[in-house]
Amino acid sequence: MGRVHLEALRRVEFLDVAGIAGRELASAERLARGFGVETVVDDYRKLLGDRTIDAVHICTPNATH
Repeated sequence: MGRVHLEALRRVEFLDVAGIAGRELASAERLARGFGVETVVDDYRKLLGDRTIDAVHICTPNATH
């Protein structure tokens, strides 16, 4: 699901994706490389604590909503 959201976000002017958090660090790193995102973590709380981030986009699979 993250890939779909990143595709949409890359079309928004004046928006930078600051980081990606994923349970599987290796797959999150692959996704980040494909979209030019430098920060990748395996615990979302590491991103939530970053005061430079203005918004968080939660991208869970549809079945978990």
